[in-house]
Amino acid sequence: MKEFAFCWLVLVSVLAPASAAAQDIVGSWKQTAFYQKVVSSGEKRFPFGEKIVGRSVYTKEGTFCTMATGIDRKQGAVAPTDEERVGLFKTMYAYCGTYRLDGSKLLAQPDVAWTPNWTKREHNSSWNVNGKVLTIETLPFKSQLDGVEVVAIVEYQKE
Repeated sequence: MKEFAFCWLVLVSVLAPASAAAQDIVGSWKQTAFYQKVVSSGEKRFPFGEKIVGRSVYTKEGTFCTMATGIDRKQGAVAPTDEERVGLFKTMYAYCGTYRLDGSKLLAQPDVAWTPNWTKREHNSSWNVNGKVLTIETLPFKSQLDGVEVVAIVEYQKE
């Protein structure tokens, strides 16, 4: 009986942290930061400006939806001009789909996105929750702004 209790205790102590960690990502997250680090130089750049507004929602069923924009976007009239539309599009991203976790890996498969290329592959990022802060860091990719290889870092606050 003591052996059974010991095995049960070991099993619970090994499995419980993994289950709790996976649950940490579930919920609504308010975006607080978005920047890119240039792989070759370490330069930190803010494609949408240093202030950003955004939200990500992760469900326990494995779906997610993310949208973010620069906070200082401008639009003159009710209906944006073509020039304004280009500027608005360049200062946002949005995508939704399914996700799964594999330890510290966040594997997202968008089925809808602001740019169609994002739906053509699985996105592999690292994730970490520290208190009420979620940090996601992508693998290196070519920036749509200028083709430079970067990693994107996104930070959120749990709501």
